Amino acid sequence: MLKMALSIVIFFTVSILINGSHYRGGFITWKPQYPHIINQNPVAIILKQRHVWRRSSIFCNDITITTKGLIGGGSVHCISTCSTTGVLASVSAPCVAYSIKNDWSVGEVSTVINVSANVKFEAAFQGGSWISTLDVGAGGRWSISAEITTIPRSDAPFYCGQPQAGSCISVNTGSKINEIAQFSIGCATTTVIEVDIYKPDGMMVGPLKVNPSNSSLYTISITWTPTSMDIGTNLLCYTPLDDRNQQGDQVCIKYFVSDNDSKFARFKYINGSMKPVGQVYSNQSVWYIEYTNEVRRPSLDAYVHFYSNSTNKQVHQINVRTNLKDVIFSKNTLTFFTSINWILGEHYYILLDRSVVTDPSVCGPQSPPVNDVNFWTFEVQSEGCFRPKIRLIPSGTSLSSPLQFRRSQDFYILSKIGLNCNDSLTTTTKWTINNCSLECSSPVQLDQTIITNFSELFIPARTFPYGLYELKLTVTMNASPN
Repeated sequence: MLKMALSIVIFFTVSILINGSHYRGGFITWKPQYPHIINQNPVAIILKQRHVWRRSSIFCNDITITTKGLIGGGSVHCISTCSTTGVLASVSAPCVAYSIKNDWSVGEVSTVINVSANVKFEAAFQGGSWISTLDVGAGGRWSISAEITTIPRSDAPFYCGQPQAGSCISVNTGSKINEIAQFSIGCATTTVIEVDIYKPDGMMVGPLKVNPSNSSLYTISITWTPTSMDIGTNLLCYTPLDDRNQQGDQVCIKYFVSDNDSKFARFKYINGSMKPVGQVYSNQSVWYIEYTNEVRRPSLDAYVHFYSNSTNKQVHQINVRTNLKDVIFSKNTLTFFTSINWILGEHYYILLDRSVVTDPSVCGPQSPPVNDVNFWTFEVQSEGCFRPKIRLIPSGTSLSSPLQFRRSQDFYILSKIGLNCNDSLTTTTKWTINNCSLECSSPVQLDQTIITNFSELFIPARTFPYGLYELKLTVTMNASPN
């Protein structure tokens, strides 16, 4: 939770026309955009400004308001204990009101700025030409300021669990939801004693419990199976209270319930659409996956994770909400870019958080997570050659479901061999046959008339006794002497 500081509001409506005295007053306030997401850096801050100008100098009318025309000018700068320099936000704002009689125009605007974590500074709009009717400072300079701090408070309870505050989760009727709501408090001598909960009918709430491994964390279990009566948007809201009677901010989570035939119920990734998979070069940089619905960027933090298969440790992650350069949402496809030098010979897998994409309809139902380490995998090969790809015709056989041939007929096994190599090379092919009537470890000695070093294999009638056989083709790539 972040501490909020508000500026003093100075607002005058008395109008006396003095050349150059065009500013009448205003205010600057701020609040964190995502107050319940912990460990943010940078911290997204919503900076709200309202400024009043002399209308005969800064004009506004009904057309200006309708077209959202900008009025005023100048900038908000850091003026004290600054960790950064330059313009924080423009003062120019859409006109929202005016008075012909009192000769004033009002502009109001909210701007999102990113501020470093754990800093405290003063931001201000300063200038000259203050109105001339003031007892002190008439016609002089002004300073409208706000103290901004991103240092977290530690003296109040707050929600810190998953799903994130403000999430909208898509769920089907008849599907059971099991969530653990988590709350934290910073003071060792303070405890959370109660959580006021607003919930849908039929949702079961467990008792408030202290986390046995961390006494500053508290949990509540949530269980719910929505029915057809719950179709639509359902709110679940938490308001924690500590033993000093300090109330934390209320946070809410939306559950968008749909029946099994709706497009929201089917909103998920398309299995097999993720690319690339298998063998890649060490400089592979473009990745994409398709979804059943149109996708858009989420409003809350969500990550794409890359893990090394040999260590099961994360080697890279991408925040799809904040990374505007490397993450693209286009129609039903999520595309992201990396600049990693992948290790030759290493295997990797990709995991996706819940809500890496949201549906643009309604409240934006979220995509399901990908937690399966075998779902999206790739192996890094040298930039010279990949292993050949072999397709046998006919294909799709196994020991439990073999092809069947009459002993009295000839048969062919064909192959299609795909080579992907930038180097000059030669290839050799070799067929081997094992008798699998007992185990597939008994090589079959073939007559010299059967050629086994072609890409196709021809077996004349009555070559094999009755039984079960495995036919294997091995392709070897050899570097050319040149």
